[in-house]
Amino acid sequence: MKANSVDGNVGQELRPEAWAWHLLGLVNPLLVLVGNLQGGLWTGMALVLTFGMGPLLDVLLGRARQPRPPRSTGRPLEMLLFVHAGLHFVVLATLIYRAAHDGAAWTTWGAALSTGVSSGVSGIIVAHELGHTRPKSFSWWVARTQLLSVLYLHFTTEHNHTHHRHVATRSDPASARRGESLWWFVARTIPGQFWDAAQVQ
Repeated sequence: MKANSVDGNVGQELRPEAWAWHLLGLVNPLLVLVGNLQGGLWTGMALVLTFGMGPLLDVLLGRARQPRPPRSTGRPLEMLLFVHAGLHFVVLATLIYRAAHDGAAWTTWGAALSTGVSSGVSGIIVAHELGHTRPKSFSWWVARTQLLSVLYLHFTTEHNHTHHRHVATRSDPASARRGESLWWFVARTIPGQFWDAAQVQ
């Protein structure tokens, strides 16, 4: 992809970002892990990062003037998925530790919320990627195990058999409709995906 300069001339060719930038995705689960082990205010640091610093940096940095071309998959990125998968279960274990240590204290609730956010990234999103692999393969089983841990096991069935076939149509509960509010979409997509997965089975 060629980048246009200010004067309209074609500039240097843009390349996909280096895979090492994706290591930043590990900051959240690692912060949750530390917070769950340390307790106290640390249990909420991942929430501050996700809902405070993250959006703030997004606004301050703005959009790229020239988007980079997408990066094709490669061994480092594939291995990073498995690192996320492993961290996901370690984070869940540290949540159990924090709950056993603090009981129903606010730190346990903070750890639970932080772990939930981390599970969305290192659990569901990573399982989404690994779930695209051949059924019954090692990657597929890792994806299924992750989804089981967040009680969303139907996802790979619905996603691969319904969403991919009917993407962005009225028959696809996983796609938001034009003008649909976030909360109406959530209320429609969750039971809709369960129902479609049951129909496939």
